[in-house]
Amino acid sequence: MGYSIASLAAWGIVGQVIPGVVIAVSWAATHQGTPTPEDIDDRIACQFMWIQAASLVGALGVWGILRWSRRLADAPTPAPSRRPLLFLSAWVVGATVACLAAQFLIERLLEAIGYPILPQGTVTKAIREDAVGAFLALVVLAPVAEELIFRRIVLRTLNAGMGPVIAILGSSLAFAIAHGDLKAIPLYLIIGVVTAVAYLRTGQLSVPILIHAANNAVSFALTLSDS
Repeated sequence: MGYSIASLAAWGIVGQVIPGVVIAVSWAATHQGTPTPEDIDDRIACQFMWIQAASLVGALGVWGILRWSRRLADAPTPAPSRRPLLFLSAWVVGATVACLAAQFLIERLLEAIGYPILPQGTVTKAIREDAVGAFLALVVLAPVAEELIFRRIVLRTLNAGMGPVIAILGSSLAFAIAHGDLKAIPLYLIIGVVTAVAYLRTGQLSVPILIHAANNAVSFALTLSDS
């Protein structure tokens, strides 16, 4: 578990804190006074793709260090690493459909009880200002970075020490909280659980990456169509 916490901390510093400092410094260089939340959202939206690129660099760096130090060697996946392509494809399609359906039902349920989940303003702004960059960030960079951290490292190390149930729940909760949108935690938990189960059952990181990418692609398309 210690490696999981250390990995999340290192990834957070490289992929989130450092870009945040750079954004703050760049804003201060061109403006006076204290930035408002709207100013911060606008700046993040403008640099959205580069923030996700930094996140991927941080994830690759953490994975590389752990692999070099052989820390991941003690945390094997429970499923064989080689599976037939048809088996993996069925997992990607089936899990993606299940994930989207579960999120749709949860959203409708929360709306019915007066707790609607609104789209993230920063992401919406990023899509409106630079659709191509936002697509690359959401559908390519973010899925690779986040699945590498939360499934390849956190899930795998927790599974080796505490078993699959704790590993799935722990990695999914960390994944949901890391997105910083408390109202949308139920939706992120669904993605986390589905991708975690897919990784444990297939042994291939490409499967949760594709599920995550497909989920984000649908969200991207819906947001773009509304803007």
